[in-house]
Amino acid sequence: RVDIAVRKHRNAVLRSLSAKKRYAFTEANLGTVRKVLIEQIRDDGTMEGWTENYIPVRVPMVAGMENALIDVVLTDADGEGCMGEIMALSPDAHLSHISA
Repeated sequence: RVDIAVRKHRNAVLRSLSAKKRYAFTEANLGTVRKVLIEQIRDDGTMEGWTENYIPVRVPMVAGMENALIDVVLTDADGEGCMGEIMALSPDAHLSHISA
């Protein structure tokens, strides 16, 4: 049986390593264009969604985009994921709504 103090220490080490690896992965994707499924509107005036490789992304609010799959340039990483910029919404831009 492993002592509880040892378990807590190991847990803290693994959580720290996980956070570092997640941040490094997110940073490695900065500057790339990713498809993002917009899932919710946040109170801070941004929309939030996930890339196809599971990076959480926040972009500026645009009406009617909830449940839309949009192309986003990942611009900045933080502890929550990425900030991004929506690619120009032209007729050839990838934009589709996902129905429930």
